[in-house]
Amino acid sequence: MKIFILKMPYSIPYILLICFFLLIATFQLGVQLDQKTRRYLNYIVILTYILFFGFRGFVGWDWYNYYPYFTNLPNFTNLPTISNFIPEKNRYEFGFSLFSVLIKSINPDYNFYILINCIVNITLLSIFLKRYVPSNLFAFSLVTFIVMEGFILEVNLLRNIKSVLLFLISLRYIENRKFFKFLILNLLGVLFHWSAIIYLPFIFFYIYNWEYYLFIPDSICKTSCTIFSLLNGKSCAWESRRILIK
Repeated sequence: MKIFILKMPYSIPYILLICFFLLIATFQLGVQLDQKTRRYLNYIVILTYILFFGFRGFVGWDWYNYYPYFTNLPNFTNLPTISNFIPEKNRYEFGFSLFSVLIKSINPDYNFYILINCIVNITLLSIFLKRYVPSNLFAFSLVTFIVMEGFILEVNLLRNIKSVLLFLISLRYIENRKFFKFLILNLLGVLFHWSAIIYLPFIFFYIYNWEYYLFIPDSICKTSCTIFSLLNGKSCAWESRRILIK
């Protein structure tokens, strides 16, 4: 009981955030609103998300790795050679390192680094949700994301979250049979986290134009997608499989 009491105060900001998003979600679902008003409410949700997570400081545990990494990074003004691009060679992927150096060249403050990462993440997530979720369900979808491990992705997995979101965005190009765009997005994801390479085999559904198949690697779909449960009775994992089956 003592442990619960001690930890409870730290949970209050997160509970308030979820309640605020749910309040907006309830308002969007319960009141007839025009498209412009819905869009403004979604902007408020996005801005609140950025303010909450973008200025989180040293929350979680991955800052223990990323803070010294970012602190020791050079910027573009003091890069003597490309071999000195990363202080500890091959520690992180090239794309993520380039992204980090670019941010440090603008502002060397670690808090600014976290803010930019948060803005990029919510932008990618919004692109995905805009594709599959009605505008009046945006706030509720964001709540679903946060409570289903999205919090961990945002706070502790700076590299992984970008590769996962790029993959989810790329699913539309399998649906539309646009191989090149799918490949580009997922190769970009590999530059942020090497694990994104497991998404590349999905291109075979395009190359061979398979309309029906007996097996889809559920581990890929579940690992990457279940954190983004969609509404209307469909999870994101199910949505990705439905797209591929079409």
